[in-house]
Amino acid sequence: MELFKLAQEKIPTASLDETEVADLKYALAVTHSQLWEQLECLEYTKEAMEVFQREYNFVRCGQCHILFGISYQRFKMYDKAIKNFQLAKHLGILSDTESVITLAYQNLGHLYSQMDNSNEAIKNYLLAFEENQESEYKLKVEAITYLIQEFYVVGDYESLSKYLEKAKELLRQDANNVHKFYYQFCKYSIQVHAYLLNEEFDKFKALLTDDFIPYLKHAGEYGELAFYAKMLANHLEQWGKYKESVQYYKLASRSYEEFVNM
Repeated sequence: MELFKLAQEKIPTASLDETEVADLKYALAVTHSQLWEQLECLEYTKEAMEVFQREYNFVRCGQCHILFGISYQRFKMYDKAIKNFQLAKHLGILSDTESVITLAYQNLGHLYSQMDNSNEAIKNYLLAFEENQESEYKLKVEAITYLIQEFYVVGDYESLSKYLEKAKELLRQDANNVHKFYYQFCKYSIQVHAYLLNEEFDKFKALLTDDFIPYLKHAGEYGELAFYAKMLANHLEQWGKYKESVQYYKLASRSYEEFVNM
């Protein structure tokens, strides 16, 4: 953000055309979104999109609609979020741009999951993973990881088993661990669900307490931390380990508060 702001200060003295300025504003919008600064993200996205629309740049317009959708989702303005993700998908189709289409489906999956509509979440995660086989590795890893989570939530263990195998194959494609964060996150998630599926509960607990939950804490991934802490707490409660379960229910609650207040 600091460097983008310095670049913005230099605009009046630089020989830039409006497309280059719009690209900078789009980069600022993305960075504000990553920092969960939604009002600033909306402002810069709107300014950038005015230029992209005049130029009929469907790819950039689609990417702007993704940013609009993410911001509206965080404001819990779900109808507006859905509309923008759908517009992004349409523009991705018009421009034949798989990454935009995949991002639209994936963000629709996140939105419906947040709304506790697992069936719609699964449908969109499936589209993100299955229909865009050439999309970038990061998007495919994210799609299948969240898809596995939703199959677990709805209790569809047959599909869970099927996509666990697909996820393992996907991990083997990144044997050199180029995409380190996405590789590690997916690897932990796959193993957690594999242990559950095979009823290897001691290994399930050990992986979460010793590795995955500390990893998510360190990475500041509060949404995922809330999900997996609650998963562990539920199972500890079922096993009669009430003191431990309360500890992880509290962690899930704190993590969720951190997530919604970002």
